[in-house]
Amino acid sequence: MFSGSGREPGALTALAIIYYNSNRYDRSLRLLDKLIQMDADNIKIRELKSDILLKTGRINESAAEIKVIKRKSDGYRYYDELSNQFLWKL
Repeated sequence: MFSGSGREPGALTALAIIYYNSNRYDRSLRLLDKLIQMDADNIKIRELKSDILLKTGRINESAAEIKVIKRKSDGYRYYDELSNQFLWKL
């Protein structure tokens, strides 16, 4: 796994996407969590995290990320359909 200083968000993002595309979701999630700590308002990182959580059956956690996305970006409508399907369950 990448062992850089953790201060290279572009490199961490690229590596998270590589892990995602390789179905190594656990590693991707660890990097995405680190990136969220660095920039909690990064909608695209949260979107990728939500997608991984959904793909791995962690629907409630995915829905929680969707809520954050919706709260941080009023104009963001990508997850409206998922919100309608899953958020009512929380």
